[in-house]
Amino acid sequence: MKILFRFIAIVSIIISLTSCKTATDKQLADNQNVHEAETLISEDVEEAEEVVEVEYDVKYVIETEHFEIKFYSLDFNEEHQLSIEKIAYSLENDYKGLAEKYKTTVDGVVKVEIHNDHDKLHIAMGYPGAPDWACGGYAGGKVLAAAPLLPTPGGIDYEGLINVPIHEYTHLLLRKINYAVPRWLNEGIAFYEAKEHSKEWVETTIQDGIVKNEIPSLEYFDTGNDFQEFAVRQGYQYMYTFVEYIVWTYGYEKLNALIADPDGFENIFGLTKDEIESNWIEYITIHYSL
Repeated sequence: MKILFRFIAIVSIIISLTSCKTATDKQLADNQNVHEAETLISEDVEEAEEVVEVEYDVKYVIETEHFEIKFYSLDFNEEHQLSIEKIAYSLENDYKGLAEKYKTTVDGVVKVEIHNDHDKLHIAMGYPGAPDWACGGYAGGKVLAAAPLLPTPGGIDYEGLINVPIHEYTHLLLRKINYAVPRWLNEGIAFYEAKEHSKEWVETTIQDGIVKNEIPSLEYFDTGNDFQEFAVRQGYQYMYTFVEYIVWTYGYEKLNALIADPDGFENIFGLTKDEIESNWIEYITIHYSL
């Protein structure tokens, strides 16, 4: 555990000296002034205000078999410690399962940074000024995420924030299969594995689309590097259901093949992209209707 505090004690002492007419008077006055100065120092030290300057830095570190997790914050308490320990358990608990599903792992110990400040998190992500709902990312091979106790808009709660590092770690796995996997598939898989938002959040969106007969195409969610537009288009919710459809219908072997070749629908499924899309829409209409 690393807790950094810098204490600055400020002691203010004012000593007033007066000139004397004679050498004797001056000596007596000097002695008196020394005594007064010592008294002032003693009093001021006792009453000095202690000013604490706290640095935003690493306050807690957990090392597990596969992850090194650092907690960045201005402060630290038992609740923070418990939340970081939950993240460590969650990551290790999912590590083996994800390796089996996607037939790969990330080399070495994965560095994880948990930030207790949205602005600092977004700078680490490389997206300064990002909206506060952007609660996770990955950069330089590191997993980056918001602290579970940090109030975050967008319908994600404490337990959801515990799982955000799983979402970002899944991205790192997918990059090992295909560095250029498209956003609609990349985000759909990461959300499906982490489930950082509730199923009700997904269901509400899909049910609204079904009622309005407005289910977008897969291409609609291919927003490239624009993660904010992907969110605005409700890509997380819809692509969660697409990945669910592929896994339930075809299994992880076919999903892995799609990750490796996102345009290879006919070779992988024996169906065109439009046919898979049509079957997916039929699937969610059956399983997500009110």
